[in-house]
Amino acid sequence: MSNESVQSESTNVKSFFATPSTSDGISIRQIFAIIWRRKWLILAIMLGCTLLAATILWSIAPRYTGEAQIMIENRGRDIVKRENASTASLADAETIAGEIQVLRSPELAREVIRELNLDQDPEFNTLPANAEDNADDLSSTTTAIKDNAGKFFTQEEKSIDNMVDSSGISEKEYRSELRWTQIINNFLKNLDVQQQRESRVITVKFTSKNRITASRVTNAIVNLYIKRQMDSKFETTKMASSWLNQQIMVSQKQVKASEDAVELYRKNSGLLNGKDGTLIQQQISEVNSQLMVAKSDRSLAAARLRQAESLLNSRGDIGSTNEVLQSSLIQGLRTQESELQRKIAELSTDYGPKHPKLLNFIAELNSLQDKIEVEVRKIVNGLSNEAEITDSRIASLQENMEVLKGQLAKDNTDKVQLDALNRDAEANRTLLNTFVARFKEVSAQENMEVQQPDATVISRAGALSDPTFPKKKPILALAIVASGIVGLMLAFLMEYLIPGYRSGEQIEKVTGLPSLGFVPLLKGADKRAGMSLDNYILQYPRSALAHSINAIRWNLDISGKGKMPKTILVTSTQPKEGKTTAASSLARMYAMAGKRVLLVDADSYRAGILKVFQLSEAAGLSDVLLEEQTLDNVIWTEKATGLDVLRSGKQVPDLTSILASPQFDAFLKSLDKDYDTVIIDSPPIAANADALILSQKVDTTILVVRWAVTKQEAVNWGIKKLTQANGNVAGVLLSMVDAQEYSSYGYGDSGMYLRQFDSYYTE
Repeated sequence: MSNESVQSESTNVKSFFATPSTSDGISIRQIFAIIWRRKWLILAIMLGCTLLAATILWSIAPRYTGEAQIMIENRGRDIVKRENASTASLADAETIAGEIQVLRSPELAREVIRELNLDQDPEFNTLPANAEDNADDLSSTTTAIKDNAGKFFTQEEKSIDNMVDSSGISEKEYRSELRWTQIINNFLKNLDVQQQRESRVITVKFTSKNRITASRVTNAIVNLYIKRQMDSKFETTKMASSWLNQQIMVSQKQVKASEDAVELYRKNSGLLNGKDGTLIQQQISEVNSQLMVAKSDRSLAAARLRQAESLLNSRGDIGSTNEVLQSSLIQGLRTQESELQRKIAELSTDYGPKHPKLLNFIAELNSLQDKIEVEVRKIVNGLSNEAEITDSRIASLQENMEVLKGQLAKDNTDKVQLDALNRDAEANRTLLNTFVARFKEVSAQENMEVQQPDATVISRAGALSDPTFPKKKPILALAIVASGIVGLMLAFLMEYLIPGYRSGEQIEKVTGLPSLGFVPLLKGADKRAGMSLDNYILQYPRSALAHSINAIRWNLDISGKGKMPKTILVTSTQPKEGKTTAASSLARMYAMAGKRVLLVDADSYRAGILKVFQLSEAAGLSDVLLEEQTLDNVIWTEKATGLDVLRSGKQVPDLTSILASPQFDAFLKSLDKDYDTVIIDSPPIAANADALILSQKVDTTILVVRWAVTKQEAVNWGIKKLTQANGNVAGVLLSMVDAQEYSSYGYGDSGMYLRQFDSYYTE
């Protein structure tokens, strides 16, 4: 999506919520103004929806709902502190969901129907009374409920042919079962069973047209549900006790066999345990510790050797190494060396360098230094031997470690199998203990609590007085509120769907251009009489409409900042926006104010000016620019106002080039001496480039925008084009404004059309 389209979209939204105030967003006053403008639409929707809801409510037969509540419990937990063997789980969400399905089961429904003879009640039995004897009457019903027959028959009995041929069920029995299927389905449609939130309470509701039936059926469902629990609990406990006894004997044999297998495998694989695991693991730990110490010693010896060799090769102070400093022989030689160096220094002061005694001392010093060097090299060789011994020890330990790892890998493989046998034995022991504990629980329940159900009735259905459906008052209130909301939404939607600008303040806020005013739309009796807006100004010069046009003239004069514009271009973005009417009305207002005014029709594509003044086609602007006619010969003057009108003239192939030429500039300049104001009516901007060219040549330009119709994107595009053409745009003029509706918006410039201002206008 382009930036321009995004900006247009955001502008459209902003303009909808634009308010007469300077603050952004929608104001409370504007909300009420929208509601007031659309009040009849909102009221019509509310009235129609309310009447429709009332009609439907009073046509529905009342229905009554009986309600009972039961709580799912677990009796066995109080005795043995474990799960109840008859339910096999706590009263959790899954258990409660299962009990709800039991309460809604067709079998329980069949028992209730039989107990209360509901198969004779026409509310549930909708078939004819002789349905069982008349197969033809059932033919249409059979197709509808044939799919539900599988609830009561086996897989082989789902086909009518199979039921009759294979199972031996007669046609009459089959039709009777179909009848019961329909009765049960009708019964279940009225039954509602739900769990209360975050509790073990189940609510049973049954709805019927008869208030007595609703209560009786609800209580019958609860009573039969409790009875079925009590009847099935004894059989369940007996079956569980017998099964657990068998499982205990089987588990005892499995435990003994699995424990024997563990001991046999441990003996055969030699997996002997020490203090901290197996023996192999302890040996690996000891060798690993020795290997770490040996590697540390090797690192230290290698470092000392590298230091000594480095100092020896570089002839550095090898005597500073720790090994040399610790050698008593080298330290003695060093002492003798120092003594000789001292003596040589003393003799050097008394004798010359060639003195025999001095030469003897120097020779002795050189011999002593050779001995020191020999001893240092012996130390370096000792460090080298120490490093080699450490490497040999590490290699031996690593070899031993590899042998132990191989043995450990074999032991690990054997241990995996041993662990599997241990797990199997432990699982068998756990299973045996579970069976024994459960057997004790079942025995205790069989002796003490078998007759207690796992559900307690909290409340039963009582006598009913008021129907539960339909709730007329709440539904009517909801219908009124909902219809009101729909009406408001539709009202605001219709406001939002208005594509164009609706006020001068809105235009100024969005486009940044001044608002020059607006041209009202002529309505009512004057419109029906065929009076145009231009003629209305002539007929009623002191009317609010005339004052509105006159305000536009004053706004134009003010926009010149002290210099009133002489040449004025009136254009629009699209056709049929009222630019011609605005141009002619403004020209007449200037003329009525005593100005010498020339109205130029530069729109040769539409004869708008000709229709306004009811003129015929004749020579005009194009003829003057082509120098085929003089201006005086083609001017038409309106007697009532003294307004001069210059027609568009004949059609020429390229009027745009003529308007862009210096010839047209000279034509405009020639009008200065004869006219105070020249108003030019041009084609729309979207039609061709004439308006853009003319906007460069005139003193100011008026952009006419049709009120609430012309899309804001189109207006913004037109302003952009005028700006790119360097046109001097004075502002925007709203045309065809519905003054009565405009006043309801509450904009600041709509006050002249309020009734309290009628006294300010004489006509």
